[in-house]
Amino acid sequence: MAYGPLRPARRSGDGRRPVIEDLLSAVVEVSESRGDPPGSELFPEEELLVAHVVEQRRREFTTGRRCAR
Repeated sequence: MAYGPLRPARRSGDGRRPVIEDLLSAVVEVSESRGDPPGSELFPEEELLVAHVVEQRRREFTTGRRCAR
């Protein structure tokens, strides 16, 4: 999976703005991910939060934290 530079949300085929633009102000940045690159790790305090969860939830949490950074 390739990880490229961030880019603005795309408009739909009929020219409408993405829904995210209706939900958040223009000063908010968003990130989307369909997976994590190798080496995506949690901070020690985050590891404690997911120490007893199933692997799928751990991956979701890790992806969310990566997007938040």
